[in-house]
Amino acid sequence: MSTCRSFFKKMNQKEIASWTKAAVTGFYAMVLLLSADLAYGVLYERELVSKSAVLWTGMGAAFGSDLLYRWISAARANKENKPS
Repeated sequence: MSTCRSFFKKMNQKEIASWTKAAVTGFYAMVLLLSADLAYGVLYERELVSKSAVLWTGMGAAFGSDLLYRWISAARANKENKPS
């Protein structure tokens, strides 16, 4: 029998909450960009942005906002733990 080890460490509750908000942010960024591209395509009969640009924008928004949410959370935790 072999033990199955995970490549990634377990996320704590703050990390889970941060990633959940970030994934939603990335999803909405993609939906907004796809909606704008669709409207532009209907009006002008050509693409506003490429589909790969939509994908990378959504991925960038998700990972970037995750970093931002974790940074804000850490700053708040440091502020609460700092003696006045």
